Amino acid sequence: VGGVPMIAADMVSFVQSDLVLFGSAILGIMLVVLAIIFRRVRWVVIPLVTCGCAVVVMLGLLGALDWRMTVISSNFVSLQLIITLAIVVHLVVRYREFQQTLPQADHRTLIKETIRTKFVPCLYAALTTIAGFISLLLCDIKPVIHFGWMMSIGILLSMGLTFLLFPSGLILLKQPNQPSEPKYFKFSL
Repeated sequence: VGGVPMIAADMVSFVQSDLVLFGSAILGIMLVVLAIIFRRVRWVVIPLVTCGCAVVVMLGLLGALDWRMTVISSNFVSLQLIITLAIVVHLVVRYREFQQTLPQADHRTLIKETIRTKFVPCLYAALTTIAGFISLLLCDIKPVIHFGWMMSIGILLSMGLTFLLFPSGLILLKQPNQPSEPKYFKFSL
């Protein structure tokens, strides 16, 4: 066995391996870091669900559009997880800030203010990141061009899903207690 069929089979196995290995590693690291930083189940689950949904929707879109994965574009899963997580962490931190500075505010008000104050900054961050990935379209290499499109669309999806799923998930849960800094590692809902 040799030639083009062997190279194609090897490429497919490399891409599948990268998707599983790097995607799993990023999810595992995200879980541990979120648990250490926020020490609450809700602040681990909501970001992970949002990140997972963004990647699954993007993979479904790529499948529907029949865009094939290459060695270059297989890295989009890890990058999309990281970018989505960054947006969600901004929202979590802002919610917790409002929770401390506005202790009399109800749960819905805190969520509404979090979304209102973070939408424009997150939009600008997403647009500048998209501009960077759009610059890949100027390249003459097809897989690099496809990667630029994948990441640009993925970032838009991440932005939209984050601002949909974060408030939706949070509104289903009761208002958490005000964040505190325990002297020991405590993990609660």
